[in-house]
Amino acid sequence: MIARHLRTRCTGGLLACLVAALFAVPTGAAAQSAAPAATAPRADPVSSRLVERSDLDRGAVLAGPQAVEFELPPNASSVRILLNPGLRDFEAFRARRLADPELRLGYTIAVEVLGGRGRPVLDRPYTFRRDLQEAALADGTRTTGAFYLDRSAPVPLRSDQVLLDFQGTTTPTRLRLRLSQADPAITDVLARVYVPVPQSRRDAAVQWQRLSPEQRARMASGNLFPPQVLSQDERERLVASRWAPVAPRRGASVRELYVVRDLPATDPVDATPPPPPGLPVGPGQVATLPLQPGTGGVHLQLTPLAAAPGTAAPQPGEVVVRWAGENAFQRQVSKHRWAGTEPLELRLPLGAGWVEVASQRPAALRAWGDTPSGTVEVTPEPAFLRLWSAGPGEPLTYDITHAGRDATPLRLVFRRLAAAGATASDAPARVELLLGDGSALKRAQVPLITTSSMYDIPAEPAGGFAATEPTEAFFRVPPPVQRVRISSSEPLLVGAYTRPAGLARQVRTPDDSFAAAGAPGPIPAWFTLRPLDHETRLVNGASRVLRVQSRPPEDRPDLAAGQYVFEDFDPVTEAAARVFLAPREPGVPDRDEALSSTFRPLPADGRVALRASPGRQTVQPRLAWATRSGRQPPFHLRIRVDGGPVIKAAAAGMAGEVLLPPLAPGAHVVGVQSDAPVRWWINHAAQGEPWVRREALQLDRPLSFEVERRSSEQEFLSVRAFQPADARRPLRLRVRIEAPEPAESIGPFPGWLFTERVHEVQPSGQRALPVAETAQARTDPGRSFFIPLPDGAPRGRYRITIEPDSRAGWMTLSRVTPGLVAQRKLTVEGNVDEQ
Repeated sequence: MIARHLRTRCTGGLLACLVAALFAVPTGAAAQSAAPAATAPRADPVSSRLVERSDLDRGAVLAGPQAVEFELPPNASSVRILLNPGLRDFEAFRARRLADPELRLGYTIAVEVLGGRGRPVLDRPYTFRRDLQEAALADGTRTTGAFYLDRSAPVPLRSDQVLLDFQGTTTPTRLRLRLSQADPAITDVLARVYVPVPQSRRDAAVQWQRLSPEQRARMASGNLFPPQVLSQDERERLVASRWAPVAPRRGASVRELYVVRDLPATDPVDATPPPPPGLPVGPGQVATLPLQPGTGGVHLQLTPLAAAPGTAAPQPGEVVVRWAGENAFQRQVSKHRWAGTEPLELRLPLGAGWVEVASQRPAALRAWGDTPSGTVEVTPEPAFLRLWSAGPGEPLTYDITHAGRDATPLRLVFRRLAAAGATASDAPARVELLLGDGSALKRAQVPLITTSSMYDIPAEPAGGFAATEPTEAFFRVPPPVQRVRISSSEPLLVGAYTRPAGLARQVRTPDDSFAAAGAPGPIPAWFTLRPLDHETRLVNGASRVLRVQSRPPEDRPDLAAGQYVFEDFDPVTEAAARVFLAPREPGVPDRDEALSSTFRPLPADGRVALRASPGRQTVQPRLAWATRSGRQPPFHLRIRVDGGPVIKAAAAGMAGEVLLPPLAPGAHVVGVQSDAPVRWWINHAAQGEPWVRREALQLDRPLSFEVERRSSEQEFLSVRAFQPADARRPLRLRVRIEAPEPAESIGPFPGWLFTERVHEVQPSGQRALPVAETAQARTDPGRSFFIPLPDGAPRGRYRITIEPDSRAGWMTLSRVTPGLVAQRKLTVEGNVDEQ
């Protein structure tokens, strides 16, 4: 059986009931939408005009510990339950709600379904939280859409809905409902129960003819066309989708409910004009958005938000746009003055990557990207995250389920709410791993980050409070542990996540690099856990929902300045290497250390300025060549430097290199001739488009590497995967990491090392580059992905094995360490005069 817990917002009412029946039979669109009765202060007395535009319905009153039982008809395939909590002192709660925008009312209904011979089919609680909403009628009356004529009855709030589906399971015979928990302001809950009306097509056609024009119009209100133009099939479906009420058993308290027809949309009682669409941005809050590969520019629109009542109008300010490209070297910042009285329009030539926008005044941000198929909106959909409250005397407890004898990975995320301008408490989070008898196998304290987040904000009004940056703690929970308990001496927000120990981390390149928060992926890295008493915590408001964003890549000024050490790793297993030239990634700075591996096109006149490596008086350049039209038969090259002797060389294949004699740095003329059409590059050149000499490993078998980790800080290993130029499907690479054993076997750890990874790399679909020492192989320029070694991962020697799927390619494994590192070099130079 599937039980769907629906919390819908409806605006219509149930249609007129049969006059003599105890319970009304809702029909048509109103029955299909199960229209809720919104909160309504009663007219005193209720105007006859309001009664005339309302539908009468009846329900059973749920109050106290006694359950109300309903006898279900045979073959009931589904059951719909409408619940209207009632307020005794409506005006008092309305005043409280206006004073506290965060105030909500909660209640829990215990639902029990029995089958034949009293066998239980379903037994679970349903919890709801309600805001106070009203609607304005045409005559100026404010109502929430439902009321009782009985002046001694409470005021009904708008309805909640529960839909139970029994298709393919045990047929239910009885339904029991009980109010198990409610806010003190809630007096009781009115329950209305419905089941589908079995209807043949013939009966449906007859029933349509018996309906009045008003009934037909109301049934067709959810359709695009009026009832007069509906087809016969559409009419029959409307009638066949009716729901019939189910009366409670004798002895239940019954109350009549009036539901206003054609009710305008209800809004919170303190509703202000809705903000313009887009991402919120303003003081202390930035907005981020991804730009997908292929983007050629972006159009940003910032719409000013109205000043809050009682505050001064914002002054003109500055808008800062930061862009992070596809690699760590592509960065750009632009600043723009904005008066803030009219929308600000910005058109910026930004490509694939991440955009971060900061504004000194509140605004809503929307964005459009220029793509090959046209201009499309790229504003991300909002993403939300629920965290659970823990505090003094109110610990959180989670059940842990283990798969066999493996330790279960556990990820805990901690945050706090801090008043604007204040620093959050630094009281640590306490984590206890509990055995079956309740004793603690391990206790740990986790220090928390106290700085406020500029990316994530409370989704509901929080009285000026801001959320802190997340603190993560990871554990390997051994099988004897059955529960985890979390507490703190100060209020705390907690999220808990787990994953199967043997599940590989799946990453798509480049898709996942540009995925906004909440975007669906192939398999999540972590799966959400809920605390044991989450239903009660929901009704008590013991949780918070944050609006979250993805973070752009971190800026590394050392990389932008060219201050880093680049290491290439050779495999410890047998592998063949191939050499080719590929365009250098955009944004990578020129570095003296890369002069020998950076080639630039040789000008047609051969005039080139050469640079020597630091500390050297001479330069010995290499000429690289590649055929223009595929494989060529053996041919000859003739090279002359500064009018000197001719250097002759035989060439074959698609690409190769020629070593020139030592030269003095400075201007030279390099003349080249060949028997076949070829392109020429030279290294150590000062000017020209940079190409990088790649020495890639043939990836036709598993390759293993050994990497020495000397720090406990997070670092990244970079894999660049090259695929045949004609590849059309992704290359799948399985990565296995054998790491040293950590000193602490359980945790907490500041990061998590995924030892099994699967990377799906899309072909770049760009240039076809000839591969040296091959008959006709061509490769794409490649795509990079990263293997993170997280904070806290142990130091020592790591063995990394990369295994391809059935299709071969080429790859490199490297590491970039930001900063300056002392290095010792020994060089032996030739004599220029010896040429």
